[in-house]
Amino acid sequence: MSTSGKFTEKLRYSQSRSSSVLCIGLDTDVELLPHALKPNHASAEQYTQAMVAFNKAIIAATCDICCAYKINWAFYEPYGAAGMAAIEQTLAAIPAHHVTIADAKRGDIGNTSKHYAAAFFEHFGCDAVTVTPYMGRDSVEPFLGYSGKFVFVLALTSNAGSQDFQRLRVVGADNGTDSGCAEQPPDQQLYEYVLLTASRWASADELGFVVGATHPKELAEIRRSVPNSVLLIPGVGAQGGNAQATVQANAGGTALVNASRAVLYASQGTDFDQAARQAAQTLNTQLQYAA
Repeated sequence: MSTSGKFTEKLRYSQSRSSSVLCIGLDTDVELLPHALKPNHASAEQYTQAMVAFNKAIIAATCDICCAYKINWAFYEPYGAAGMAAIEQTLAAIPAHHVTIADAKRGDIGNTSKHYAAAFFEHFGCDAVTVTPYMGRDSVEPFLGYSGKFVFVLALTSNAGSQDFQRLRVVGADNGTDSGCAEQPPDQQLYEYVLLTASRWASADELGFVVGATHPKELAEIRRSVPNSVLLIPGVGAQGGNAQATVQANAGGTALVNASRAVLYASQGTDFDQAARQAAQTLNTQLQYAA
C-alpha cells in the first residue's frame, strides 16, 4: 500500500498549484478521435496507440489548467491487454502532482472488491476510484484503508436514469446497526440514505461522493448534508450541467468538477489539442468566476 500523505492534502496542493477545481475525464472514444489520429480497420494495438497519442496531447495541452484527470475504464477495456497498456501509458504521462481517478464504478462482495482495490491502487497507482454502494458496506470496505487513496461512492449521478432507483423513497428506514448507518429521518430518498450511511464508513479524508452537476438543487442540499465531504461532480458541459450553478450549489466545499466530451472533442482537426486547451480554459474561467 501507499505510504504517502492524505488524498485530500494532494488534492488541495494540486488545486492550489493550478488555481483550478477542474478534472478532465479521459473518456477516449476511438470513434470520436480527430481524423488525423483515427485508425481505419486497425488492430487493438493500433487503436490503443491512437488513444494514447490523443491522451498525451490532451494532457500536455491542459495539465497547467486542471487539477485532476479521470480515466473511464470502459473506453479501454474492449481492447483487452492493449487497453490496459494504454491506461498505464496514459497514467505515466500525467504529472505526479495531479490527482488521478479510476472511473471504474466497481463494487462486489468483499474478496472480489479486495482484488479490484489492489488493481487500481497498487498496480495502476491511481489516487482514487469510483465505487457503487449497492451491495453495501462490505463491498466498499476493501477500497478503504489504503494510505493516500480515496473512494468516491456513487450517490446522485448525472444521467437521466438516476431517477429510476436513486430517487426512490426510503420509508421508515431503520438505523442499520450492523451496517453503521446514521440515524435516519423516517422518509427520504435513496441517494440521501446512501450519503448519510456511507459517510459513517470512513473519514472525509478517505471517502466522498459522486453527485451530478445536472442536479444543482439537490447538490446544494447534499453539500449541506455532508459539508466536509469531497464531491466529484460530473456532468458539466455535454451532459447539460451549468458551471455557475454547480459552483454556487457546492457553496465552497471541496470538489472536483469533471468535464470530458466538452474538452476532449472540441475540435476534430489537427488543432484538437489547442481546441481542448481553449475549452478547458473557458470552463476553468467560468468556475473561477462563479466562486
